[in-house]
Amino acid sequence: SILRLTVQPGAKTNFHPECPALFHTNRGSGRVGKLEVRYHQNMILGEIYPEIGFITQAALDNGGVEIENTGTEPLVLTFDFPQHAHTKTPGAALAK
Repeated sequence: SILRLTVQPGAKTNFHPECPALFHTNRGSGRVGKLEVRYHQNMILGEIYPEIGFITQAALDNGGVEIENTGTEPLVLTFDFPQHAHTKTPGAALAK
């Protein structure tokens, strides 16, 4: 499943999903835990950019990660979770 999170300029939140997750920065700049992230347009193949990261199990065991928007526009992150990552997927009804 995928979750998109938007954090407004100057705001911060604690993010604690049920399992580790990969994330991509889709807009803005900020911090995920200790990792500085920012969106780049015009990327060059083979270059390293601070827009992709991973939330580890160790981070979750320590209470999750703080996400802070340090920029002037919304920080938009997309989290990719593995199959069966959630005990209850928001918006999904149980089949009977």
